[in-house]
Formats: sequence, C-alpha cells, structure tokens
Amino acid sequence: PLDFFLWEYIKEQTYRQPVHTLVELVNRINGAIETITTEMISSSLESLVRRAHICLQVNGGHFEHLL
Repeated sequence: PLDFFLWEYIKEQTYRQPVHTLVELVNRINGAIETITTEMISSSLESLVRRAHICLQVNGGHFEHLL
C-alpha cells in the first residue's frame, strides 16, 4: 500500500507548481517526504489489512466494489 500511497502523495506535493530545475525537484521530493506522518503510514497499513481481509473473504476475486 505504501508504494501506491507514497508515490501519489509525493507526486501531488512535488508537482503542485511547475518544477524548473533538478535541484528544485530533489528539494521538493525531500520536503514532501519530511511531511509524511506516522499517522499517514498507519492509515495506509490499516487499509492494506482491511483490503487483505476482504480479498480473503471473496477467495481472491474482485473486491473493489466492497470497499
């Protein structure tokens, strides 16, 4: 879940405004990473557990409509 959550969050934070240089890009990515809280990570992991339980309930079938 962190790969989906983390990448989307970092992209959103990084590209809110146009990036003009590589240094600016690196700084924005680092800044975005610094804003990630333990609560955000915990929420993402809780979502993974919930999705895993639902996936098991439907024997690995489609379950997005059940979320």
